[in-house]
Amino acid sequence: MLHHLSPQLFKERIADFDTAEKWSFKCDIPTIILFRKNEHLYLKGLRDSYESIESKYPGVKTYEVLEEENPEIAAAYDIITFPTTIFIRPGSDIKIVNGYLSPEAVDAEVNRYLIG
Repeated sequence: MLHHLSPQLFKERIADFDTAEKWSFKCDIPTIILFRKNEHLYLKGLRDSYESIESKYPGVKTYEVLEEENPEIAAAYDIITFPTTIFIRPGSDIKIVNGYLSPEAVDAEVNRYLIG
């Protein structure tokens, strides 16, 4: 299930996006953040790509940031293409993927990058 991140929750769980420390992620477990627009909910399969991740991969957390509701978060990370997915592996670099990802592509990224 994708959990919505408000600016306050983003700062508590992910990073202080409006400071110089914005790239210092607080996540202590593998994390996926989907940046999307409200209209993307209706794209075929978009939610299917992310909804089952937490049940398939216990220990991986999934979030979403809605551009129309909280544009300041995407702007802080220079995200201008929607949807965009950030994969965060604690203690490692992040991976940013622009565009739609199929359920198979999300699974591949989780296996290859987050838990691989």
